[in-house]
Amino acid sequence: MALKGVNTDINSLTMSPLTGKSVSNNYTIADWVGLFQIDPEPESYSGKSVNVIGFVQPQKDGTFAVIRYVISCCIADATPIGIPVDKKLGDLKPDDWIQVKGIFVVKTIDGSRQVVIKPDSIEKVTQPVEPYLY
Repeated sequence: MALKGVNTDINSLTMSPLTGKSVSNNYTIADWVGLFQIDPEPESYSGKSVNVIGFVQPQKDGTFAVIRYVISCCIADATPIGIPVDKKLGDLKPDDWIQVKGIFVVKTIDGSRQVVIKPDSIEKVTQPVEPYLY
C-alpha cells in the first residue's frame, strides 16, 4: 500500500532500518509508521536508532507518545500519527514540541507487542516551520 508523501521504499532510503547494516537519523515519524505497516513485526525494529521530532501526547499509563499530523490532501484531513516513548511524562506538557533520540524496543501495551522508543535524550524544541508531514 502506497502512502502519499511517506517514503515507504526502504531501499531508496539512505540506510535501511530493517537490515541492521546501518542507522539513519533522517526518518520522520511518518516514515517509521509507514515502515511499521510494511513490516508489522515489532522485533524487526528492536535496537534500531531513532531520532524524531513531534509534540507530546500523554498516554493513560503516565508515559507519552511523540506525535505529528499527516496531511493527505488538505488541512481538513490531518491525521495524528505517533510512536510511544518509554518514559514518564515528567515536566513535559501536552503539545510541547520535542526531539527524541534513542532506540526502538518492544514493549507489551494493552496486551499487544508494540515498538516504543527507549529514549537516550529528549530535548524541547520549537515547533517546526512546517509542523505537518505529507
